[in-house]
Amino acid sequence: MVEIVKNQLDVGLVSARQELVDFWQDDAGLVLDHSISVMKGQVQWRFVERGSVVKVNICEELSGAQRSGIELVSMARDDLEAPKEMADPDGNLLEISKRASLTGALPKPQVHSATFASGRSTRKQFR
Repeated sequence: MVEIVKNQLDVGLVSARQELVDFWQDDAGLVLDHSISVMKGQVQWRFVERGSVVKVNICEELSGAQRSGIELVSMARDDLEAPKEMADPDGNLLEISKRASLTGALPKPQVHSATFASGRSTRKQFR
C-alpha cells in the first residue's frame, strides 16, 4: 500500500526533450519554482501548482527503462473557463479542469488517481 503524507500528489517525468520544460510552463501554465542539477547529464525542473510539484527531469541520454510510466496527469485549477486536454511532447496526457470556488460551498470529495505503466495505481480523496 502506498502511504500519502500530504494532501497533494507530486508527479515526476523523465525525458530527453528540453521542450517539455516549455510545455509545462507555457502550455500547461504552471509556475517554475526552480531547477536543480540532479546528477551529471540530468536537470530537474520543478513546477508548482497548489502544493503539488511536477518534476520534469531532462536527461542528456535516456534509455527506454528510464521512461516515465505516467499515462495521465489530471489537475484542477480555479482560473479556467473550460476544461483542457492536451499532450506534452512525449505524449503524456494532461487534463486540466475547473475547480470549485474556494469561497463557495465545498464540492463532494473527488478521488484522484495515478496509474503507472507497471499497473500499480494510487488513489487519494481530496476536497
